[in-house]
Amino acid sequence: MEKTIRASKTSLSLPRYLTYRAMDFANRQEFPEAMKSISDANQKRKALLKTAFENARTADPAAKEQLDRTMIELAHGLYVQASISFKMGKTADARVTAHLVRALVSKIKNIPDWWIAFADALLADIELRDGNIEAAEKRLRLALKAKQVALGNTRAVALSYMALGAIFHESKREKDAVDMSRPGLSILRGELRQAPGISIERLEPFLEASLEIAEQNPDRRSALHGEMFAAAQLARTSQTARTVGQMAARFATGRPEIAELVRRLQSQTQLRDELRITLGRAMIASAGNTNSRGISKLKKSYAKAARAVGVLSKNIETAFPSYSELVSPTPSSADTVRATLKPDEALIYYIFGNRGGYVFVVRPDDVIAARVNVRRDEIGGLIRDLRKPFEKLGKRIAPYDLNLAHKLHNKLLGPVKDALAGAKHVIVVSSGELLSLPFPLLVSQPPSDGPDRYRSADWLIRKYAVTQMPSVRTFTTFRRTVRPSSAPLPFVGF
Repeated sequence: MEKTIRASKTSLSLPRYLTYRAMDFANRQEFPEAMKSISDANQKRKALLKTAFENARTADPAAKEQLDRTMIELAHGLYVQASISFKMGKTADARVTAHLVRALVSKIKNIPDWWIAFADALLADIELRDGNIEAAEKRLRLALKAKQVALGNTRAVALSYMALGAIFHESKREKDAVDMSRPGLSILRGELRQAPGISIERLEPFLEASLEIAEQNPDRRSALHGEMFAAAQLARTSQTARTVGQMAARFATGRPEIAELVRRLQSQTQLRDELRITLGRAMIASAGNTNSRGISKLKKSYAKAARAVGVLSKNIETAFPSYSELVSPTPSSADTVRATLKPDEALIYYIFGNRGGYVFVVRPDDVIAARVNVRRDEIGGLIRDLRKPFEKLGKRIAPYDLNLAHKLHNKLLGPVKDALAGAKHVIVVSSGELLSLPFPLLVSQPPSDGPDRYRSADWLIRKYAVTQMPSVRTFTTFRRTVRPSSAPLPFVGF
């Protein structure tokens, strides 16, 4: 495809392709490759801009239109470059490039004013990282105001609210941090089914500020912990969690005809999304010739798949109203979960970020939030080490590390030990690496080193029955929709 684009007569096709490629690299955290691709794209745009300026001196309207289009694409490319520089920790480069974006956008007539707001938001992030809190707040307030006027209460505005909350948290203004974040969280809840959640990095300042206030004001603890619990569910879940939710949806009703409808919808949705990606790539590669036979065929196939998804969605919504709650779960309040739990049950919910983790325990009469002293990158390594006996390593099986199982128990459950008093059944909600953690095989007490150390180990399964769920909403929906087992005897497996 790249060869086709490089041979294209449409001058902006190649820089555009290189920009999309850079964004893809950045999304995969491959920042050096991303920077190389976006730098190449912008160099080509700058060369094209010089030619466009010369051509625009004539009275040709097409030449002036080409100049505007080139400037717009350069502004976007420079914004991407500034964002990548920021993620690489090169704040000086990011600052210079972001200011260049702002200056360029102010000179382009046919471009929305809110483009400047995005440049200001990025500059605010840069100021915050450099410790210039006042400058960051000023930038973000300007960005928020511009976005509200141009975009209304959308995701972009929500992220600006959250960013301002983060600035207040950095300056120890915890009440302001919580108050400023709340409108953003409200917008994100409303858009959750149409848009992805928010990164844990964006949520952490609100969670930390809420915890600080709750610790200083015990009378507000329960309300703040409940608010944190609902907000934490906005964190983006992994593809694994979404897949588990989709599988659960197939079997939730116990009715084969609806399960088959769900299977067909999921298959048709996957086909539609694949066709959309293929069509996008083909349109880039076509170098502007979007009326070609191949693209017309792809458009028809995509439209057909989209119609099929719409019809199946309506049919399932009628037959199985809880389907969307399982596959695209919105947050459940602590009160909803509490009403669902039995007296001897506890729901435990985890999220992990770059600074550390958070654990929430919901009981029929309370909700507790606590910090977990382990970062997202650390928890993955610990779980992979614990799972080594379950993976093939040549002809031998690695021993199960009881000490590590006890260490993980203390890290994950130690902060909420008192909140679990009296529970016999725990429902663990997690995503990412934590989905692969064998929770029942954690060890509650320090293990012995004797020959019977596995037999005498204080396995968690001896203390609790453990159920693992991909989301809080999946649990509450299951409790409401799934029929209890009709088996006359309990199951025992070895």
